[in-house]
Amino acid sequence: MPKVINDIEKNIFNVAMELFGNLGYDNVEMKMIANKAGIAVGTLYNYYPNKMQLYLSVLENSWDDTLKKIDENSKLHISPELKIRKYLEILYKDIEDRKGLGSELAKEKNIYINKETKSMSFRDALVLKFIEQINLIGEGTSCDISEENKIKLIEIFIISIPFMIKSYPQKREDNIDFLAEVIYKFIK
Repeated sequence: MPKVINDIEKNIFNVAMELFGNLGYDNVEMKMIANKAGIAVGTLYNYYPNKMQLYLSVLENSWDDTLKKIDENSKLHISPELKIRKYLEILYKDIEDRKGLGSELAKEKNIYINKETKSMSFRDALVLKFIEQINLIGEGTSCDISEENKIKLIEIFIISIPFMIKSYPQKREDNIDFLAEVIYKFIK
């Protein structure tokens, strides 16, 4: 009788997120994921045709959750300073929880995640979403920053937050304060 595994997709997702986060994309094999998930490799391939598709699915789902939190934050009726702070807390915590899962994005600009059109890379989609949030934050201020500079600012933060997490692991609050101060001065 075949083994029944409840919530197999959730199990695959959790195992893949853990392995990609701990070992990095290049050091994880589909066989490792299947073994740790307690399923056959063929079963794993029934859900995901290759490692990149699984990686992108895990990454997309984890970032979707982050972006939902950021959207909720944008609806709060609080000062721009506090919005920036809360926005960075969400971003910092979720990047920290991913344990470097998105590091492939820093290396590859051509990883595509939009399944319908394949017209926008995942990194570009993230940047656009974050610009939208900066625009919302900037509504109450005299924000006079070009779209190009907003893109540069967001890309700097996407890259610098993992670096700060690794380099200053005990300085979480100080790191967030620093990032908030930089953003607020930039958009004021």
